[in-house]
Amino acid sequence: MLFNSIEFIFFASVVFFVTLKLHHIHSSAPKYFLIAVSLVFYSLWKLSDLPILLLSLVGNFILVLLFCSASAGTRKIYLWLSITANLALLLWFKLGLAQNPVIANLLGITPSTETSSLPLGISFFTFQLIAYHVAIARGASPLKFSDYAFVICFFPHLVAGPLVQHRFMLQQITRSSAFRFRASSVFAGISLFIIGLSKKVLIADPLASYSNLIFNAADAGIAPGLSTAWIGSIAGVLNFYFDFSGYSDMASGLALIVGIRLPMNFFSPLKAVSLDEFWKRWNISVTQFIRDHVFRPLAGKNLRIPRHLVAILVTMMIAGMWHGDSWNFFIWGALHGLLLAIQHAKLLVWRKPATRNLSQARKLLGWAQTQFFIISLGCLFQTHTLSGAVAVLKGLFGLNIATKPIELPPLFDQSLVAIPEILWGLQTPINLLNYISANAVVVMIIFAWGLCLFTPNSVQLLGRYRPVFDSTNLLRKGHTPKLSGINVFGWQMAAPGLPWVLIMGALFALSLLRIMFHEPSVFNYYHF
Repeated sequence: MLFNSIEFIFFASVVFFVTLKLHHIHSSAPKYFLIAVSLVFYSLWKLSDLPILLLSLVGNFILVLLFCSASAGTRKIYLWLSITANLALLLWFKLGLAQNPVIANLLGITPSTETSSLPLGISFFTFQLIAYHVAIARGASPLKFSDYAFVICFFPHLVAGPLVQHRFMLQQITRSSAFRFRASSVFAGISLFIIGLSKKVLIADPLASYSNLIFNAADAGIAPGLSTAWIGSIAGVLNFYFDFSGYSDMASGLALIVGIRLPMNFFSPLKAVSLDEFWKRWNISVTQFIRDHVFRPLAGKNLRIPRHLVAILVTMMIAGMWHGDSWNFFIWGALHGLLLAIQHAKLLVWRKPATRNLSQARKLLGWAQTQFFIISLGCLFQTHTLSGAVAVLKGLFGLNIATKPIELPPLFDQSLVAIPEILWGLQTPINLLNYISANAVVVMIIFAWGLCLFTPNSVQLLGRYRPVFDSTNLLRKGHTPKLSGINVFGWQMAAPGLPWVLIMGALFALSLLRIMFHEPSVFNYYHF
């Protein structure tokens, strides 16, 4: 069941209504109810995936109990056993080892002839389980099973993050105010969900129709021209941003309705003036997991510049391979690692000033450079073959000659065009529609890019309600940042009142209309 479907919206409405009512019966009742609902939600996607989640959940809980009861000398064995078992399970599905005849023969099983899909959310709940084990090994207190199951399985973040830290979730669900109705939390949560839904449905999905068409054509041997390559590459980056940040907003909004604050996962990454800053703002919870559990062990406790730079490169290679067993992902990660290592070398070796100390002109140049890197390297990430990636990269520099033109889809469905006439008797000018449709992709890119660069993000809009907790220094120290919100000519935008209700109502209505006329699309990170 997808967040961007009418079925899920009805499902979530019923679930949260019951959850808030259950608090009056017993303070723990909502927690147990949400654990059960989360397992039902997960099984509705694919019932055969549920045993894998339960096996991971119960198996890891037992390993933690064994770790806690073991002597100091054997604890490391249990820690490495749990990490190895989790990674082995993840790699089994990531690499499709059941289809590999060599692996199958070693295990004495018949190689599978079917291409199995990746169990939903396996990367995210596996990372959470590994992080839990490491936290326990570093001295954290183990959770009782019900709290542990809730932290891992809570359905808003189960399948695609944000990754949560168990100690912060425990602090929230053990408060007496947990799962209690609060008008401000419900208001902010619903607003955040609608913002995320509109990001996904109204912006990400239309952009995907352009980028997917161009990248799939490149994979099929149809090399894009200069303008087409740039359209596909920019639309692809914007699609991934609005798709994933939209999901994070929806997840955070759903959790906030019942008084749970998830970690901030995006903070205007396309405003970054360096690649290093970009990764501090993009998919923050996973970036921090990789930093804490991959980069820091590789780099060591004491700064040794050569080791530090090599650790960056290796970490990004691993991050690239996590996305899939493709040369495209490996090269994408390696190039990102190389560029990040160069940026760190400038600071550590050549003592260049940090980006925050640069002039506005240098910051603008750094922003343009960062955008170019993200867009051009995105070609590797979004194509499925090296030849397709090379074709798009050549197209960015105008090196594809006599290419076959790629016909882009129109912006408007005829059914949507007819809505003003049906409702209000207004006939939309055909010439205007034809002009906009002919330039639809450029209009969409300018609009979406402008939103990224010149408008406040969802955390800033709803900052006065503390919609997330912040584990970064992007806002301020502290885990529940409270901003002043956004004022427009003295009007507080995200505040209860007719103007904001009309804005949210319009976004929600437009999102529902598009959902009604289009099959809900899967979120990009469901594939990882």
